[in-house]
Amino acid sequence: MSLHSVPNFFASEYQLRQREYLLRISRAMTSRLELDSLVELILRSAVELLDCSEGLITIWPSLEARNRRQHSSLTAGIGIPDDLTPFAPLTEVLPMQLSRRQDPYGLADPETQFTVSWDERDILRRLQQVQERLAASVEGFRLSPEVLWAPLSVRDALIGVLFLFRQRNAFTPLDRQVLNGFIHQASIAVRNARMYRELEQQQSRLEAVIENSAQGIMILDQDRYVISINQTLADLVGVDPEDALQKRCSDILDLHNVVGFDFCQDTSAIDLPDAESIACEGEIVRPGAKKRTVSVTYTPLRDHQGQLLNVIVNAVDITRFREEEELKTTFVSAISHDLKTPVTVIKGNVELLTRPDTAWNQEESQDMLHVISDEADRLEGMINDLLDVSRVAAGALRLERYPVELVPLLESVVQGAQLQTASHTFVLDFPPDPLPVLVADEDKLRQVFANLVGNAIKYAPDGGDIRVGCWQEARDPERGTTHRLVTYVADKGIGIPENELDNIYQSFYRVDRGSQRRTSGTGLGLFLAKSIVDAHDGELWASSSLGQGTTFFVALPVMNGNNDLSKE
Repeated sequence: MSLHSVPNFFASEYQLRQREYLLRISRAMTSRLELDSLVELILRSAVELLDCSEGLITIWPSLEARNRRQHSSLTAGIGIPDDLTPFAPLTEVLPMQLSRRQDPYGLADPETQFTVSWDERDILRRLQQVQERLAASVEGFRLSPEVLWAPLSVRDALIGVLFLFRQRNAFTPLDRQVLNGFIHQASIAVRNARMYRELEQQQSRLEAVIENSAQGIMILDQDRYVISINQTLADLVGVDPEDALQKRCSDILDLHNVVGFDFCQDTSAIDLPDAESIACEGEIVRPGAKKRTVSVTYTPLRDHQGQLLNVIVNAVDITRFREEEELKTTFVSAISHDLKTPVTVIKGNVELLTRPDTAWNQEESQDMLHVISDEADRLEGMINDLLDVSRVAAGALRLERYPVELVPLLESVVQGAQLQTASHTFVLDFPPDPLPVLVADEDKLRQVFANLVGNAIKYAPDGGDIRVGCWQEARDPERGTTHRLVTYVADKGIGIPENELDNIYQSFYRVDRGSQRRTSGTGLGLFLAKSIVDAHDGELWASSSLGQGTTFFVALPVMNGNNDLSKE
C-alpha cells in the first residue's frame, strides 16, 4: 500500500464505521416511541457519531400546539450545565424558513422535498449571546469553539434544532454529510414519537370525557361485543365495568318495553341502517332497584370503504322526564276535577237561588250563599297555588317579612282545621315559656302549616289524634344549624313508604298508593310548603312508618338583631 493511499484508507474505514453506527442508531430511533428518551438517544448518538464534547437539542412544540398557546419546548444537553437558562437564545423557536425544491418530474421523496434556510449571522449572534451568558453565570465553563448545527424537519414542518460542539478538529463537509443523513432519520423518529404522544393524549382525553360523562356510553365491536363501558352506564345497568367487557351488548343493556329499533336485541339485523344513528327507548328492570327509562342511540363508526368498525351506544336516563310527564298528566286530570267540583257547586246553588218558580226563605238563601262563598274560597286557593308554583319556577316568590309569634299562628291554624273534621282530635304541645319571635311572612307560613295539618286530616281517614307542637332549638355548629324554632305535625294515618320520602316535595307528585290516589289534591301542597320554608332559610323534613303515621317537621330561624324586616 502506497503512502498516498493511507489517508484514503483511514477515511474510508471511518466512513464505514460511521455508516454502520448510523444504521444501528437509526434502527434504535425508529423503534422508540417515548419522546423524552428518544430525544436523549438522538443527542447522545450525534455526539458520539461526530466525536463531540458538548451537544444541545431542542424539540419545538408543533404549530397546532403553538396556536393553542402551548409553547413548552423539549430540551436536552450533554456536556453542558444542568441549568439551561443561558441557552435560551438557541432553544427558542429560531427564524428558519422552509422552501420546496424544484421537482419538474415529480420524482423527489416527499419526506425530503423541502429545504431549510436560515440566517447564519443570526445563529452566530445567538451563539455569542450564549457564550456571554455562560461567562456571567457559570464560572470556568465555555462551549467548545467548533460548532455544527442542523435543523430537524419533516416535509413542511420544522421540528427543532441540534447543536454540536467539539474542542478541536473543525467539522468537515463529510461530517455535515453524515449529520444530514442522521438528522433526517432523527426527524422522522421525532415526528413519529410526537404523533404517538399526541395520540396517547387524545386517547386519554377521550377516555376521561367518556368516563366522566353524565350520560351512559358503551363501545361495541362489529360483532356487538362490549369493548368499553363508562361508569355511568355500568351503574345504570348494575354491572362492574370490567365484568361487562367482551360480553354481548344484549346481555348488558337488556331493555324491556322497547319502542324503536334496538340494535343490541335485534339479532336479525347484521348492520345498522345507512342513517347516521338510530334511537330507541326502553326500560331497565333490575331486582330490588327502581325501574329506569332510558333513551338509547346507536351510532356506527365505519372505515373509508363503509365497513362497520364499531358502534357507539349512548344511553340517557330519562326516568325523571317520563315521571314528570306522567305527573303533569295526572295533575291536569286532578286539577280539572278539583276545579270543576267547586264550579259545579257554585253554578248549582246560583241556579237554585235564581229559579223563578221557587221562593227561598232567608235562612235557606244564606246557607246556599255560604256554600257559594266557601267553594269560591276553595277555587281561589287552588288558583293561588298555581300562581305560586309559577312564581317559584320563575324565582319570583316574594316574602313580606314581619315579626311573627309562632304559637298564636299554630293555634289559629288548628282552630280552622278543627272545623273541617269531627273524627280527629288535635293535641297541642307548646312549651310553657314564651318563644322567640320569627321574622317571616305570616300568610305564607299559615299556608305551610295549613297544608301540613290538612294532609294529616286527609291521610288519616280513620280519625285519631293529630299532634301539633313546637320547641326551641339552640344553635349547633357541629350540625351546621342556627338558633331556630322547630314545629311538628304528627298523625296516625296510613304513612309514607321510606323510598318515597325524597319525592314528596316534587311538584305534582303524589305517593303511588291506592288509598292516597283516592284522596283529592293536585300534588302542589308540599312542593309549595318546601319552597316557602326554603325561602325563609328554614328546613322541612318528614319521618314516617307505613300504617303508623307521619310526622312533618318545620325548622325556622329566629329573629336576631341583624334581621332585616324588609328582606324579600
